[in-house]
Amino acid sequence: SLTLKKVLDDITFDIKSIQNLALSIPKTLINFGIGFKMPPQTLDLFLKNCRAELVGLDLYYYFNMIDDSFLEIFVQHAKENQCFKRLNFEEAPSTHLKSVLDRPSKLLEHAKKVINIKKFKFGANPSD
Repeated sequence: SLTLKKVLDDITFDIKSIQNLALSIPKTLINFGIGFKMPPQTLDLFLKNCRAELVGLDLYYYFNMIDDSFLEIFVQHAKENQCFKRLNFEEAPSTHLKSVLDRPSKLLEHAKKVINIKKFKFGANPSD
């Protein structure tokens, strides 16, 4: 299991950096956590270059303030690569803040048929 959390307010990756990051992930890694924001195109590039067959993906609060474009990437990648048996979203630290799981949509319902999607409490271990 490997988790990369926020280190700067705005992390900007160039194409080469994101490819290098993805290629540095061991092939044997099965659980990966992301705790920083990145644009959807960067996430897509990262997943396409990652050689690990990820079973679980944990999205920590700072990352999961996302829109449907990210969910589309996860679903597409799961279908094409038979990965992501589970996708965990950390709950927002405040009830005033919402994540993609708090907004019902057809895409979310479709995604739940492809990937086991659940929330975990803010600050908790996703596997609890």
